[in-house]
Amino acid sequence: MSESTDSQTIAQLLKTAKTIAICGLSPNPQKDSFLVAQYLQTHGFAITPIYPKEETILGERVYRSLSEAVADKGHFDIVVAFRNAKACEALAEEIVSLPSGSVGAFWMQLGIRSDEVASLLGTHHIPNIQDKCIKIEHAH
Repeated sequence: MSESTDSQTIAQLLKTAKTIAICGLSPNPQKDSFLVAQYLQTHGFAITPIYPKEETILGERVYRSLSEAVADKGHFDIVVAFRNAKACEALAEEIVSLPSGSVGAFWMQLGIRSDEVASLLGTHHIPNIQDKCIKIEHAH
């Protein structure tokens, strides 16, 4: 995604998105992932936590993997990652293995960038946002 279309694409994405899977959503209320998810929830987004443990976070059922969540829910407008770049590369590989249309866009939070993710998802025409906070972008 080129820098010139970033803000327009992001604004449109956030205006139309309703469902957001959050990979790496911690149950700890002090963590950024929790605070961002809570913000998104209070602003009308349906969030789905992806986390290796816990049964519920922020009152929502927790899934162990994105594939498990997609199998149950069918589609996410945005998948947000609170994971490092290597884990995001694995997530991107998982996304392209899912049925077409399962994920509308992939979002890597502040400080997370990966050329591999951009290349792989770009090949599959899945928008990806890197190194931006979804909460900050939504609040603009």
